[in-house]
Amino acid sequence: MMSEQQTMVYNAFRGQPYLVDQLDVQDEPIYDTISYNASDPLTQNNSTWFTSVGPQSNKSLVQSNMTESRHLVAPEAFSVFGIRLVPNENILALDWLNILKGFVFQFWLNQKPYNTGNIRHYAAGMGTYAQSTRTSESWYTNGFPSLPSGHMLALPLVITNLLSFYAWLVGSDYTLNAAGTGLIFLCELVGLHARAVQ
Repeated sequence: MMSEQQTMVYNAFRGQPYLVDQLDVQDEPIYDTISYNASDPLTQNNSTWFTSVGPQSNKSLVQSNMTESRHLVAPEAFSVFGIRLVPNENILALDWLNILKGFVFQFWLNQKPYNTGNIRHYAAGMGTYAQSTRTSESWYTNGFPSLPSGHMLALPLVITNLLSFYAWLVGSDYTLNAAGTGLIFLCELVGLHARAVQ
């Protein structure tokens, strides 16, 4: 007989019974960051999350908690309850508006795109929010920064260690403004992370 929590976990991973007793399940995100300097081009080919990760990428834990490109380490699994896109809050307004106008977001499992939509749809629900009387200070977020304001999926997506996954931006090439701050763009998958019991 499973407890209420075990039943919820079992259902979140589409009834895979090995999860209940053999894996430790935590409510924690999987995330990755792509970064661009001012004057850098932003293209579909260089806007991929969950690909350039691990020690060879020189990304810190602040930038990514993935260790292997495009898949989870066996026997990990992840039930995606939400997807959040978070730009650096000090991005130049002109750059942010052009990115919002020129690109859509896609999340892929194996060779199939899921959750294709406007970047605005994948509200972050987090980020700096400030009001100031200083005219030289501005902050931009993807939606209102509060946990319930982040984009949640009505139907969870399950990533097992056998599935390849990544996300990217699809659209017209755009060169970031030379007078701007560049772009640091976080993609966070919200959900339940199942890992081997230690």
